[in-house]
Amino acid sequence: MAKLFSTRTHGILDYATAALLPVVPRALGWDRDTTRVFDTAAGAAAINGLVTRYELGVLPLMPMQGHLAADAAWGTSLLAAAPGVTARNPAAGWLLAGFGLFGWIAALTTQTRSPQELAELGPQQALPEPSLL
Repeated sequence: MAKLFSTRTHGILDYATAALLPVVPRALGWDRDTTRVFDTAAGAAAINGLVTRYELGVLPLMPMQGHLAADAAWGTSLLAAAPGVTARNPAAGWLLAGFGLFGWIAALTTQTRSPQELAELGPQQALPEPSLL
């Protein structure tokens, strides 16, 4: 079955998410605690991308499947934090929940092996997953 996102597209989404998360609370003038939650989420997204063995990884230590598992955990943590944030700032809480859902969607709809990982397997074992993007 074709996955929606290639690992390259997923990497672009990782870094775009990491860049956007700290900008939003500052642009909207949200309080320090809310901003800190968004900053922490951004840092986790950036680190996850930087250490993944895919096209945009800088220090390729983690396999793509590990990255996707971390994305699911990241999404779960944002969903868990959303009610507490919503109590102080409903818009921020809903946005955080949206990013959490996005983490899960990205984890479930991205190819599970990067081109680098497929090359390491060799032609006999590597069957690339088709992607739509």
